[in-house]
Amino acid sequence: MWDISSRQIKHQFTGHEQDIYSLDFARNGKIIASGSGDRSVRLWDLERNDQVANFSIEDGVTTVAISPDNRFVAAGSLDKSVRVWDIQSGQLVVKLEGEQGHKDSVYSVAFAPSGDRLVSGSLDKTIKMWELTTNNRFMSTHAAPSGKCIRTFEGHKDFVLSVALTPHGDWVLSGSKDRGVQFWDPHTGVAQLMLQGHKNSGMWPQNLGASFVMLQCKHRLIRPQSSPWLPAQLAESSPQAVATCVRVSGGTYPLYKALSKLLIANPTSRL
Repeated sequence: MWDISSRQIKHQFTGHEQDIYSLDFARNGKIIASGSGDRSVRLWDLERNDQVANFSIEDGVTTVAISPDNRFVAAGSLDKSVRVWDIQSGQLVVKLEGEQGHKDSVYSVAFAPSGDRLVSGSLDKTIKMWELTTNNRFMSTHAAPSGKCIRTFEGHKDFVLSVALTPHGDWVLSGSKDRGVQFWDPHTGVAQLMLQGHKNSGMWPQNLGASFVMLQCKHRLIRPQSSPWLPAQLAESSPQAVATCVRVSGGTYPLYKALSKLLIANPTSRL
């Protein structure tokens, strides 16, 4: 772990015996979670500079996420399941699998901002939304949660490699081996937008900032705002803009790559 201002290594943790595939930073800034091919999820305390937990499972861990309230850590695995542990007690509180679960390895998990839902993406080409409840109450209570799949998002043509939610939970996003990034309505499970342009598989940053949604494609940004069809700022193109297009539910609209930004034109200018 590096200090950005000094560019010096501040913490270094060792313990995993195979490749580390995923990291997540707790919102309180005290804990880092890591997932590895050595079939373990480990928690590292930044104040003590030491490992504080080691959760072992039966197969490789591909992805980890810490809940917004810092109480739980979730992990997706090659064994098609998602597990959630209580960080304080170290107990496995729920395992999301079975008939409603994924049919292939889980490669990405992300908590909703409210903490009462979890989204997972899998090699079975689907995204699933799980409701985490405690005796008919949300996870803010102190009881251990149970989980059920409340929605399955289908539309990608290949492996789903990464999932995320916008800061207020208004959109579910997914990146896939089909080279597309999709925006989904979390209430209906319907895809509202697909972004295409990557020349390789789409991977998505796990924590989306409040100001920008960033695609891992050089010099492409979309600024979100409230909109019935896409959280993006409507903007005018520069004279040097190069037009391309994006498929949106209900039509196809132009995009403009200008000033190192990907700007979405007014939806009235339908192609």
